[in-house]
Amino acid sequence: MKNAEPEETPGADQGAGVAPGVDPKSYDSRCLQPVTALPGVGPKIAATLARKNIRTIEDLLLSLPYRYEDRRVVTPIAALQEGQAATIRAVVERIRGVGGRGRLRRTLAHVVDESGGVDIVWFGFAGMRFNPQDRVVLSGDVTRRDERLQIVNPEGDVLGADEEPAGLVPVYSETEGLRQRSWRKLIAAALDRFAGDWVGGVPDGVRAERGLATVVEALRTLHRPPNGDVDPAALLDWRGPARRALAFEEYYVFQLGMAVRRRMLDELPGVRLELDDETLRPLRAALPFALTAGQEECWRAIAADLSAPRPMQRLIHGEVGSGKTALAILAAGAAARNDYQTAVMAPTEILAAQHARRFAELLTPLGVRVALVTGGLARPERRRLCDRIALGMEQVVVGTHALLSGDVEFHRLGLAVVDEQHKFGVAQRARLATKGERPNVLALSATPIPRSLALTIYGDLDLSLLRERPHGVGAIATRVVGPEQRAAAYRELAGRLAAGRQGYVVCPRLDRATDGKADALSLYEELRAGPLAGFRLAVLHGQTPPAAGAEIVAGFLRREIHAIVSTSVIEVGLDAPNAAALVVENAELFGLSQLHQMRGRIGRDGQPALCLLLHGADCPAPARERLAYLARCGDGFAIAEYDLRLRGPGELLGVRQSGLPRLRFAKWTIDDLELLQGAREAARRTLDADPLLADPRHEWAKMTAAQRWGAALSAVVEG
Repeated sequence: MKNAEPEETPGADQGAGVAPGVDPKSYDSRCLQPVTALPGVGPKIAATLARKNIRTIEDLLLSLPYRYEDRRVVTPIAALQEGQAATIRAVVERIRGVGGRGRLRRTLAHVVDESGGVDIVWFGFAGMRFNPQDRVVLSGDVTRRDERLQIVNPEGDVLGADEEPAGLVPVYSETEGLRQRSWRKLIAAALDRFAGDWVGGVPDGVRAERGLATVVEALRTLHRPPNGDVDPAALLDWRGPARRALAFEEYYVFQLGMAVRRRMLDELPGVRLELDDETLRPLRAALPFALTAGQEECWRAIAADLSAPRPMQRLIHGEVGSGKTALAILAAGAAARNDYQTAVMAPTEILAAQHARRFAELLTPLGVRVALVTGGLARPERRRLCDRIALGMEQVVVGTHALLSGDVEFHRLGLAVVDEQHKFGVAQRARLATKGERPNVLALSATPIPRSLALTIYGDLDLSLLRERPHGVGAIATRVVGPEQRAAAYRELAGRLAAGRQGYVVCPRLDRATDGKADALSLYEELRAGPLAGFRLAVLHGQTPPAAGAEIVAGFLRREIHAIVSTSVIEVGLDAPNAAALVVENAELFGLSQLHQMRGRIGRDGQPALCLLLHGADCPAPARERLAYLARCGDGFAIAEYDLRLRGPGELLGVRQSGLPRLRFAKWTIDDLELLQGAREAARRTLDADPLLADPRHEWAKMTAAQRWGAALSAVVEG
């Protein structure tokens, strides 16, 4: 596709910026109008920008440069050296296009200054806008060909008669069909015509208190950096004042949305359960174990929520194997004894099937009917089951995302349980709750994070922590194993299997990859023909058909299968008491919290267990240090904090699945915690003073939150 300059579009908005004191609702008509409102942007350029998810003026202004070309220092041509990046100011002496069309096209030029001349080569059409005798400024890498220096594919501009070269020039992420010069031209038009209308989501008082720049000041600094004594790397540093201002606004609006959502929920009547001794005694007696002190504390909080007039919104962050499911079973039993149904949603069919078994084991003897709904059900069977659910004949309904389908209707939903809730997030959690009349919501997560961060990320939920593991959980010895010890590791696994125990082997890949990392399918064949020959093996992964996966799990629980070779699908949902060994291939490719969850699949019968973390020959030293930390630490919360510092919650929580907003500038890291907590506190104080955000000083915050959070805040925005 030919690189394009902005197209002139008839009728494009040529108006001046909105005057001070404009109605904030113009935010919708100005900053959120499509990029075609810019002069020179027609359908072709708009389509090019859309490929980078840039559709509005706001999107364009928030697309920051990823680096700067420093044109403050101009190098004489005679002083150019091979291998350096340099900026020159010169006159085009000769220029011509050669070659064919498209990628074969080249533009060759020779430019001169007072000290000498140098050859320039552009591939494609980038050089076609220059002409002989143009005064130009060019920046690029100096190379050598046939004993002559040349600059290949430099960025540059034509200078006016008296114009000096620019200082720090922003460089934006490339997209086919739009050159850097076009990017800068579009950004400049957006800044000049629209940025002045952008008040931003942080009220002036909050911004002044925190010493923050306005959004417009921050954007102008980043798109038009000053040419003085400025470090270009510092401009884009996330701790710098410009990015800090933008990050605080994102955090503030996010926290405002979470706080408003929670206040909306608290003001609504919910399902209230009667939890007297007569109700709870048989449920407690059905448990085959006594609750730990931590479980008792969590249960008291859950019971208080269930008996309150407002709907429960509680998250239990629990260590692997800490007994979160037992609390959910108690809550579901309490709902059933109050003639309400419970929906239990899990992210995988394996985990859903396990929950269905465990709920049924404890509740069916008490007369509570438990059903399992998954996407793999045959249509007639699913229809009959949905009819029973709609009539209230099934009191606990366990399932995957299938529970969110329109054909699953509840007769009287009183409790919604969401397990591994970070894999669903706010929207799906809310959608499940719409299956009833404001039911209680109990979210569970075995991915612990520091409490201070959890309070800010999950601001619409009350938080309970389960740090201790129940009595009887076996000690797990963990060792880091290099490639030279791989054969010995599998001999250890074979010894455990020969002694009557079972195990797992986990790979980072399903199919053979070109990078040489272990894959489950190849390893399955290797192990059953070699070190684990004579043992019954099965391979399990995310693409295993549901029926086949259920049969593998059932066979493993019956001890008919000695070991399962799998991808990370075993991370959640497998509770096999006899499993006593885990081998993880290329363990360096997994996060520590993910490895800790896998490790939680073994040693569940109180007997000692063994976890071997195999790393590849090319495993870097920092990755080996991470694995060594996991080997000596068994505290999931400490591991999560360590992992968080290294990788951020984008990895720890799975931001794509978690429902957390995909922020552009804020980093969701523990090092950013002070900024996040400050935004949370500021949002809380804003709503304490103005619950409906009716004060004109908060109008922009209200509009920004509404634009980014949509229907979740509609009641407040329209309020």
